[in-house]
Amino acid sequence: MLQVQSCLPALAMGLGIALLVAGPVQASAIDDAPEFVAPQTGEPPPGTRVDVVADRLTYDANAKIATATGTVHITYGPYTLTATNVVYDMARNRFKANGSVVLREPNGNIVEADMADLDDKFKEGFANHVKALLTNDVTITSRYARRYENGITVFEQATYTACKTCVTEGGTPVWQIVARETTHDEATRTLYYRDAKLEIGGVPVAYTPYFSYPDPSVKRRSGFLIPGLHYGNDYGFGISTPYFWALAPNADLTIAPRFMTEQGVLGDVEWRHRLANGMYSVRGYGLYELDPDRTEDVDSRWRGAVQSDGRFDINRNWSWGWDATAVSDREFFDDYDINTDNMITSSFYVTGLDDRNYASAQALHYRTLLKEESQDQLPVALPYVTANYIFDQTVFGGELGLDIDAYSISRDQCDLNVGDPGQPIDPNDCEPPTESNPVLGTEQTRAVTELHWHRQFINGMGTLVTPFARLRSDFYVSDDVPTAASNEETTARVVPTAGLDVRMPFVADHGFAQSVLTPVAQIISTTDEQDADDRSDEDAITLNFDHTNLFLSSDLVGGLAYQPNDYLRFTYEARVVEDLSRINVQEAMVSLTLDRISGSLAYADVAKAEAYGRDDREKQVWGDAVYRLTGAWNVFGGFRYDLEEDAFMEKLIGIGFDCECMNARLTYSEDKDLDEGVDRTLKFSVELRTIGEMDGGFNF
Repeated sequence: MLQVQSCLPALAMGLGIALLVAGPVQASAIDDAPEFVAPQTGEPPPGTRVDVVADRLTYDANAKIATATGTVHITYGPYTLTATNVVYDMARNRFKANGSVVLREPNGNIVEADMADLDDKFKEGFANHVKALLTNDVTITSRYARRYENGITVFEQATYTACKTCVTEGGTPVWQIVARETTHDEATRTLYYRDAKLEIGGVPVAYTPYFSYPDPSVKRRSGFLIPGLHYGNDYGFGISTPYFWALAPNADLTIAPRFMTEQGVLGDVEWRHRLANGMYSVRGYGLYELDPDRTEDVDSRWRGAVQSDGRFDINRNWSWGWDATAVSDREFFDDYDINTDNMITSSFYVTGLDDRNYASAQALHYRTLLKEESQDQLPVALPYVTANYIFDQTVFGGELGLDIDAYSISRDQCDLNVGDPGQPIDPNDCEPPTESNPVLGTEQTRAVTELHWHRQFINGMGTLVTPFARLRSDFYVSDDVPTAASNEETTARVVPTAGLDVRMPFVADHGFAQSVLTPVAQIISTTDEQDADDRSDEDAITLNFDHTNLFLSSDLVGGLAYQPNDYLRFTYEARVVEDLSRINVQEAMVSLTLDRISGSLAYADVAKAEAYGRDDREKQVWGDAVYRLTGAWNVFGGFRYDLEEDAFMEKLIGIGFDCECMNARLTYSEDKDLDEGVDRTLKFSVELRTIGEMDGGFNF
């Protein structure tokens, strides 16, 4: 063993190269990517021994030079170094390692070099043919690297890539950044590039003579982010140039103007602020249209929107927040490809959660973005309160709980088809309800409480027996209900229910398939339903019916799943009337997964149900498929076809590239809109791990 003081801190260098984890200050572009671990270049505590193991070790007392040759393995605190020749000049405080130099840092980074020549205080030095393998699967190479005493490290002919296994046939990474010179300034924690280019498959696709960005030790810093490209018939070509402004450790501003060829500039500003007990954000859009004739049914050339959300903790169990959106007109989001939502829901809420108990109070406002839908028919809920409480102690050996649901809503119209917006409501103008027109009033206050109990028994044969009981009370105050005797009606009811649920599963393995058969029997006793003419029906008018909610209807429901192997699966579900004379709903799907191809094909046949707002029978077929080509390439597509309309509702085709360091998509789609037209969209996206994502779209 040879003890040498202050020799290896210089080797903790990674030459600063470990800080070349390029990219804007943002999260990794690809999910589940390894995280970057900052290099540790600090010197081990004073007095730390340096252990040297070598085939041969010599020391020149006159020159004060120690030389280790052969297979040299040096350990200095948490650092380890291997090389074929290591020379330490004590007089000059210089350290030199040659031949297959490999440094392992305590954070897991590995730095390789042909030669390293440094001082023992890690203030200056140089290395040739450097290669760094970082903990986030990033590889960095440099022909020559020199570190200066002022904390500046310069790399010549450096490359950077996050591709580990994703390479071309010649071994070139699928993508890499190549720069003539890269400088890392530890004081400012900034990387500077000169003559840098991005290569995809070894082919240069982008070049810049100079650019800089923070090194990975910086979590957030002001600067430009990756731009976005857009195209739409309403605004022409557009480019977004976002700028991130880190105003404080807990506040930032992102300014992302979109410059458009036909409509000028669309402003996009987002403010985010984190406080001690929560955070909030505000985002605003706005523009003055240069060519209002390109957009339809818009009264003003000034258009825009404001979105805001926030959440704050009151204490350990309670929190409050909001999620709100205001928009100048219904078509703004769609015209400028901001989002494709048909409805905006704004809310203010207070929630509490303690073990199994939950409570929530909300104020809800709905705004439609569909041209053919009347805003006056949509309600405002203030408040909407829900609560669930489970008692700690068992009652008669079972679980006892209490549910509370209360709301107060208002709207300007009491019917889906009549009423003149802006005119006083006259209940005489409200059409009486029909099978296709649910009963809706203008205002309603409802409070529902339900006390429920159940207990489960399992006998030796596996039969599950569940007795249950419920006591529900409803209180209604309804205004302007077409079928009511007066403009305002107050009603109440109490509904007791008791029953017994018995089910016994039979599981069998047939070799080629497995079956699960569960006969279920229920006995339920409850009071008769009261006349509902004096109150409006504000509950959901649609119902997704399958075997999971079997006993909410008198129809028969069945399901079948068949999977003979790992590659093929077939499912079928149907809902049939009691006398088997009509199938109300049936769905079938087959899915296939092979080595290179995977996909599914589905069919649905849904009978009309005017009481639920479905006036016509619906028959549709839809499917999707992916075919994996050579390497990481794949082609994909999908469709949805309406058999009743004899027309495609959706069509999609695209090509993609997926590997561990890069995702890319080019997709063309056609969607039938509500005006019987077709929206055609071409979208692209490219994600480079640790660098970021660029995407855009073109609407025709």
